[in-house]
Formats: sequence, structure tokens, C-alpha cells
Amino acid sequence: MNLNLKETIVLTLSFCMFACNSNTSKEDTNTKPKQNIDSIVAKLNNPLTWQRMDSLQKASFESLKNGSLSHVEFYEKALKIDSNNFMTRIRHAYAISEFKHDTAGAITEIRAALRQYPNSPDVLFAMGTMLFPINQDSGIYYCEKAVALNPRNYVDLYNLSKYYEAYNMYDKALVTIEKAIKVKPNDRFLIFLRGTFKTSTGQYESALQDMKIIPKEHENDYLAYYQRSACLYA
Repeated sequence: MNLNLKETIVLTLSFCMFACNSNTSKEDTNTKPKQNIDSIVAKLNNPLTWQRMDSLQKASFESLKNGSLSHVEFYEKALKIDSNNFMTRIRHAYAISEFKHDTAGAITEIRAALRQYPNSPDVLFAMGTMLFPINQDSGIYYCEKAVALNPRNYVDLYNLSKYYEAYNMYDKALVTIEKAIKVKPNDRFLIFLRGTFKTSTGQYESALQDMKIIPKEHENDYLAYYQRSACLYA
């Protein structure tokens, strides 16, 4: 497997995000991932990737793991390696928002990525995600542009449907989750979510069909059982 520099950076960042998501807390901006690097590589089932990474990237990730480099600093170092990598900028923006609680700084970083890649669905959706909590209209606008460019990205379609739901736009949420289900027709999680949107639009009988099976993601979620029982008594 031959990896170019950009690919190895993105893979390094993927390892980093896996560790961050597993080991960090919003309340502690200085928390460092504690998982062993070998176990992270093993989980991605590609140890050869790690062997092929250059020494600077290895040093960056090791520094992050052992606590001498913060999440934000890690991405800043990665950007010095390749300032044109939009995925690095997106991750940097999320790190700024998550660990520095600096939404404005994060948006500035994504705007820089947008100037380089104005038609990238990933960058557009990241901008929408960052803007949504402070400006719902602008957030939805960017997310809609992203899914229009990449209509088979079921994850973005799912997230957009949740943004519509938060905005009480249940009809649009239902249409959007339908598109996600067309991409992944057997996904019980998406089908159950469609049922919750149907409940919000008064389609109780159809919603109950979608909610017959509680997906494993909701097995311990009392709200899922409540939502299903609400259809029975509607």
C-alpha cells in the first residue's frame, strides 16, 4: 500500500480523533488521549499504515499521546506539514471549538478551508455544523449545499434531518431521512428515526411500523420506548 503525504496526515488525524473521542471530556480542555498507540492502529486494522508514516507525524502523535502536545497544537503542527489539506483544517476547527471553546476561531478556520475548497461537501457541512448553534438559518444553508453536492452521504443526511428537527421543520426532516434510508435501506437506526419524525407529523400508524424494532443504539434509552408507546395511544 503506497500512501502519499496527504493520505498519511489524514490517517494520523483519524487515529487522533479516535483517541480523543474515547478519552476526553468537554470540561477538561487539557485532557490528552491515553489509549496505547498500538491498540488504536489495531482497531483500524492497518498496522502497515503506521509503519509508513514519516518521523514528524509519528513524533506529533506520540507527543499528543504522552501529554506534551495539546489537541489544537497537534493540528497546527499537521497544518505546517500540509496547509492545503482541508480535512486537517476541519479537524483543527473542531479542536478549537471543543477544547478552546472558541466558536469564532473555529469558524474562521473553516472559512479558510472554504476559500481553498468552496465546493467541498465536507467543508460546507462542517461550516453548517459550526454555524447552526448560533445561526440556524445559515447552518442549514451550508448543510443543504453540502448534501446537494454529495446526496449519498447518509451521515450528513442524518445530521441535517436532526437539524431540521431541532428547528421544528419536521416535514423536511422526514424527507431528508428518507433520502438517507434510500442509501442504507436496512439501517434500523435510520428507520426508527423516521418513525419519530412521522410521529411529529401525525403519521402514527406508519410511525409504529418503523418503530417496531428498537435499534441497539436505543436499547437503554427510555425515550425510544416512550416514543413508540405514544404511537399506540395516539
